[in-house]
Amino acid sequence: MSNDINLSDLNHYEFIRYESSDDRFIIFIVSDDKNCDDCCHLNGHLYKVTFMNISELVISGKEADSYIYKNFKFTDNRLSFSLKGINYLDDNTELDISFNFASYQIEDLGAIKEADA
Repeated sequence: MSNDINLSDLNHYEFIRYESSDDRFIIFIVSDDKNCDDCCHLNGHLYKVTFMNISELVISGKEADSYIYKNFKFTDNRLSFSLKGINYLDDNTELDISFNFASYQIEDLGAIKEADA
């Protein structure tokens, strides 16, 4: 995949984690590598999506080891999504995130294999 990621399709990528600061919200996502011989694990491309000049940031719930999208909504410059958090040693969790943003930047951090993730 290229850096031409469509924000309305972010829920088609594996959500890995997020970072938050005063005016930025960063998510790390992985695209599935459909061309690999052993595709039963996490292989693909790692991307960093930085949303700048954010406002109305709301985060509720807890982080987890991995995630499944429950809800996802992108409209204009607003993103909101709910994730079911899967934990390997603890109970599963929920994570809800929503915010407005003025712009965004996508960085391709390269190919990864399961051990790199």
